[in-house]
Amino acid sequence: MKVWENDNNEIYDNVHFSTESKERILDELMKKIDEEFVDEDINEEDNVDYTLKKRRNEKMKKKNLYGTMVRNVSVAAISIALSGALIFGALNHIKEKNVSGKSPAMGKETIEVTTDGVTKVLETTTEIESEAETEAKTRTIEETKEVKETKEVKESTYGDDRKINGLIDQFSIYEDTWKNVFSNGTGEVKYAMTDLDHNGNPEIIVAKMEGSGHYTRMKIYELVDGEINERIQDDADPAISTMVYPDITQVDELATYYNEARYVYIASDYTIVKDGGNVTNLESKCEFLLENGYFGCNVVATRESEGIEGVNSKYKDFNDNPITEEEFINCDQNKYTKDGYKYMTTKIKWTDLSEGNTELKDSYKTFLGRE
Repeated sequence: MKVWENDNNEIYDNVHFSTESKERILDELMKKIDEEFVDEDINEEDNVDYTLKKRRNEKMKKKNLYGTMVRNVSVAAISIALSGALIFGALNHIKEKNVSGKSPAMGKETIEVTTDGVTKVLETTTEIESEAETEAKTRTIEETKEVKETKEVKESTYGDDRKINGLIDQFSIYEDTWKNVFSNGTGEVKYAMTDLDHNGNPEIIVAKMEGSGHYTRMKIYELVDGEINERIQDDADPAISTMVYPDITQVDELATYYNEARYVYIASDYTIVKDGGNVTNLESKCEFLLENGYFGCNVVATRESEGIEGVNSKYKDFNDNPITEEEFINCDQNKYTKDGYKYMTTKIKWTDLSEGNTELKDSYKTFLGRE
């Protein structure tokens, strides 16, 4: 509200006083005016007409002055009081409107009293969220909750880090059995934590490829009810049995075919055979799986080449029947897709456990597709 507008005082004009209050103010002002305007220099007896005229003029001046002073003094006093009332009322109004319970941020307030009246300056800043901002915050909270719930479902399906650590601790109890099984001989021993049959019981694969002939030795230990069980039971001559195990430590991804009952993995076994001055390179495509607690491995096709470079290649199926190069390359796909299997790839992360058994954690998470 403006105090002065076109020589009119809006606050004064809109404020109502009782008759008694007006008369009391009038009496006080008239006393003050009489004291201010007593003219001791005029001798009424010298010039009665002049005296009467002057008194009439003074009376008119008093009347005009009275009006002005009443307005100024009343406005000065009343406006100050009203300013406080207006501020108090505004705060109550804000409080009533502030249904969210959040206190508004108040700005700096200044009241200046001058000879021209009262000027109130109120700078107020309020923190009021728009509906769009509120909806955006709500949406963000809901999306965060959804991501968190999705993450929890995934972890409950595949096992969270704490559960994996517990499984590794159980394997560690029996590390004297599996960790040093290939401590003799040459070649680097590698380890991977997997669940080849996807039955919820993880395994540790221990494998080593050694010799110029690329002979692979392999063991699988499955953890069942807190105890480990060896899943490769092969009493044959190690020099012969290793020739049918794929060189699995040389790859980090396996072609995989699966249906509702089983998972079958494909990997190659490379062998170099030297006979005097003759060198033969063999590549055998192998299928292997873990099923009902037993490990199985078969050769599905072979390629036989001459010399170190591997020239003059010949291809055969698992029955030693000649096949084409294309049939050799696609032998696994032709076999399993025809029987209704689906195709996927499985990642394997090998470790030498140079920093301890905890390295198996990343290996298992990689197999589960969480890394």
